[in-house]
Amino acid sequence: MHRFSNIRKTTTDIESLLRKNEIPTKYRWYPSLVSEYEADLSYGIFESLNATIKKNIAYSLQYLEYIDLQLTEMQFSDSLYCMLYKNYIISAAAIIESVFYHILSYHKKLKYQHYYKPILRDVKTYKDGNKTLVKVEGTKEKFDVPKEAIQDFHFLIISVLNGNYLNIVDSKVARSYISYCKELRKRVHLHLQQDAWTSDYHSFSHKEYAIVRYVLFRILSDPLFGREQQRIFPKLEQESLNVIISNRYTYNG
Repeated sequence: MHRFSNIRKTTTDIESLLRKNEIPTKYRWYPSLVSEYEADLSYGIFESLNATIKKNIAYSLQYLEYIDLQLTEMQFSDSLYCMLYKNYIISAAAIIESVFYHILSYHKKLKYQHYYKPILRDVKTYKDGNKTLVKVEGTKEKFDVPKEAIQDFHFLIISVLNGNYLNIVDSKVARSYISYCKELRKRVHLHLQQDAWTSDYHSFSHKEYAIVRYVLFRILSDPLFGREQQRIFPKLEQESLNVIISNRYTYNG
């Protein structure tokens, strides 16, 4: 958290943001500066990180700080806690996805398409029992230059972990935790819920939030990204780990 002044004008940081209190800007709570996050995103292979992606990650990290502030200083109904956890997880997973994309891009391991979509034509229609089948033939044209394919999150996770790019001792546990982030993000499709027990209310808890928070900062502070030079991410990794330890949370999915 960044402050423009060490003087506190309110008892809590949240109070400094209330319009009615009319607190001058320099005395309000403010997340870490974009420039501070950009500094931590500039070491190791982050040196070649696209400037736009770097800023987008920094903005997302500021938003996560604000969610942390709300969870720390405010009280909500269970459903609102759940929504805050969900928003944190969605944003954190998007950051992880961007980071993994950069790792594979840096090592030239992204997927590429070599052909246009095939052009198919029906050749013969026939019956197989109660089924009506159509035999087709087709052609596909090769690109002059291969085009980058869609890099889905599952592919990014598997490729990064199988490539051993991160300094992770227990890759099996790491795969479980990072895949857990992916599965949690998939739960946000409200129209796919099957019954009352698969709703958002039953999908996100403090445990999920704590695990994803740790995974995020464990990845961002990896030696691959110049951990020894970073100022923010290693501290947040340890802080997140302490929360998991104090609550005795374990991944058992």
